[in-house]
Amino acid sequence: MVIDQWPAAAGEGLTTDTLRRGAYPAHLSSAAANFTNRFSEALGTELEAWRRPTMADTIQRVEYFYLQVPNKAGEGSRFLTALHEAGINLLAFSGFPEGRGSQLDFIPADPAAFKQFARTAKWKLTGPKRAFLVSGEERVGAVAELHRKLAEAKINVTAIDAVCAGAGRYGAILWVAPRDVSKAAKLLGAAEN
Repeated sequence: MVIDQWPAAAGEGLTTDTLRRGAYPAHLSSAAANFTNRFSEALGTELEAWRRPTMADTIQRVEYFYLQVPNKAGEGSRFLTALHEAGINLLAFSGFPEGRGSQLDFIPADPAAFKQFARTAKWKLTGPKRAFLVSGEERVGAVAELHRKLAEAKINVTAIDAVCAGAGRYGAILWVAPRDVSKAAKLLGAAEN
């Protein structure tokens, strides 16, 4: 059924032909304009955020240490609690299954204090080894940019843990082969920790 004449509630004398020409009742015109303005503002805000230059990422070359532990409940808690009680601050921590056990990676804020504590606690540490600690403004493709730069230089990323840190920030721990650490540091503009 084709409607040639709209009901009076939609606007007196409103026809399909007048709608095609863009003659809308006042209440519909203002609602459409309001929607269009809100949509444009929201889209404009998103486009501005996408286009605006972001602050450079902060990339630090850091020392990390690791332990091999049984893969059972409470192992991570045991080591992290000991560090907490000793006042040892970590910049990052990662734990994952390794063979039949687990590996705990520690990136301490003060490597010398960490090593001294671990020695006193009789931990069987491996390290120090080198990794990169990355932080920056959260944006689409941030981690892809890191991978692209390294791939173009033929540097393999052996592992990465990346997370959204909240408040518009992200962070990552990135590992490359020991032979590539210096080359990757120069390429990424990494600061020494």
